[in-house]
Formats: sequence, C-alpha cells, structure tokens
Amino acid sequence: MAERVLGERVYVWEPLVRVVHWTVVVSMVVLTITGLYIHGPFLSPAAGDTAAALMAQVRFVHELFAIVFTIAVGLRVYWAFAGNGYASWRALVPHTRPQWRNLAETGRFYGLRRLEPPPGMGHNALAAVAYLVVYAGFAGQILTGLLLFGWIAGVGPVQALFGWIVGFVPGGIMTVRLLHYILTFLFLVFTVHHVYSSVLTDLVERNGLLSSIVTGWKTRWLGHPGEAAEDDVDA
Repeated sequence: MAERVLGERVYVWEPLVRVVHWTVVVSMVVLTITGLYIHGPFLSPAAGDTAAALMAQVRFVHELFAIVFTIAVGLRVYWAFAGNGYASWRALVPHTRPQWRNLAETGRFYGLRRLEPPPGMGHNALAAVAYLVVYAGFAGQILTGLLLFGWIAGVGPVQALFGWIVGFVPGGIMTVRLLHYILTFLFLVFTVHHVYSSVLTDLVERNGLLSSIVTGWKTRWLGHPGEAAEDDVDA
C-alpha cells in the first residue's frame, strides 16, 4: 500500500444530504418493523378490541413514517439538481469515460481483486449506480404503499389519484401487496451490502467515509496512486 501524506479536509456532504440520509435510515427501520407486523402480527394481545386497537396504532405509525420517508426521498431527488457537485445527478449517472473506468475499478475492489479503491471524494461510480437502483425501488415502494393505503381507505384523494392503477396490475391488490413486501427484503439486502462496503472502504481509505455522513467532511490524502487525478465531479 502506498505511503500517504495528509493533504486536506474536503467538505463533501451538505446538511440536507446528511439529514435525508439519517431520516431515511430511521424511517426504514420503523417502516420495516411496523410493516412486518401489519403483514403478520407477531405480538399477542388479548383478542378483540385490544388487538384491533394495536393494529390501528401500528398502521398509524407506519403511515406517519411513510409520509416522512416520502418527503425525505423527494428532497434528495430535488437536491440532485440543486445541491453541490457531489450530490448532483451528474455524480450519480455514469456518463463520462472516467466514471465508467471508476465503475470497473471499484467493482474489482469490492470483489477483492484490487487492494485499494480508486480515488475520489464523493460516491464512487458503482455506489452511485446502486443508489439509482435503490431510489427506483424507493419510488416503487412509495407507489405500492399509496395503492395499498388507497385500497384500505376506499375513498379520499389518494384513492382518487392512484386507485385506478390497481386495475392494470395483474392479480390486483394482492400483487401490489406482494411487491411491497418483496421490496422490503430487497432493501434489507442492500442495507447489509451498504454497511459492508462502507466499512471496508473506510478501513482501507482512512478518509473519514463513515464520519462524513455525520460531519460532512472527508480527508483527501496525497501520495495515493491516482489521487491527483481529476476528481469525479466539481464540488
């Protein structure tokens, strides 16, 4: 491993990006627990009104955090067009030759075929593509959640705006419910990979990757092969 000399601290993640990240984390934890309970109650209160009241409370919490989650996702999408270069859609959608090269080299690193990750201060290209897929999944989860909410409510603006979509889904509302359930487990799989790759990269790069999602700052090291190369985006 090449010797590194401390270079400079770089401000990467703006406050909104960090707030959205942790809001999504908390929301996903609450939504997963409450969603699994709604799918198959795992508490055993006394039968009758008590069980119904508990389910109503769980549904309320689930719907409340679904609103919080939707707002957070919407803000992050907006910030992809209004934020700095590291948060920009240009840093997420690979469209330049260096980004495609970074994508391939990052894949080799995660596959343990390269000792160090390619240099860069924002999202590496592979993580960026993964986030695009995850946010597409978020959109699907939000849509299926709205369809389920409208179906349960039976009336109201959500049902009026989205209820007609169910008629075009093979299998109707049961397919929607199944998709909502499957997406939950896909997000859990992504979470495991996300934590693994973040810890691995932080241990190897020692640039404050994990702490940066709290402070916003990362460390740019000098003496790293290719560190002086053009960064992935203009901050």
